[in-house]
Amino acid sequence: MPPGRFAEASRYAVANRVDYFFLRAEQEKSLGASPHVGLIDGGLDLDFHCFTRLFHYRNLLTDAELGLCRRVYHLIRERPPQPEFLIRRCAEERTLTSALSTRDRINIARAEHTALFDSFLDEWLASIRLAQVLAIDVSKETLDYEGSVKIILKSARNTVGIQ
Repeated sequence: MPPGRFAEASRYAVANRVDYFFLRAEQEKSLGASPHVGLIDGGLDLDFHCFTRLFHYRNLLTDAELGLCRRVYHLIRERPPQPEFLIRRCAEERTLTSALSTRDRINIARAEHTALFDSFLDEWLASIRLAQVLAIDVSKETLDYEGSVKIILKSARNTVGIQ
């Protein structure tokens, strides 16, 4: 489908969501099979709890389609182990607006959806033990995320005992 058409054609929204769920599950499976520590940006949970709900909010998914996505998510999530801890990247609104404007892909999430997206994320994170969530402000972070990586590695050592 040519770029830009997805935002106009909600008939592809369910396929998009299910495809992402399977991609994320495959990433988790691959990391689980590796002897190394892995870090996933976003992941299955964020794709369901935030992006899928944003699709629904934007009327790209019907209530029934959201229900189908929920069923697929829960079926996949009960299979692989849960992540050992989560990293929540936070940023100032202007940082998010700038980042979204430079992305070379279709943005379903827009700057004006930040508060709604955050409310979806807060709702999901409230269901998780707080010790598992590491919040990092990346508003002034460099492109290589050097500062964040140091914080993440320190937290991972303390939380899950990696070296």
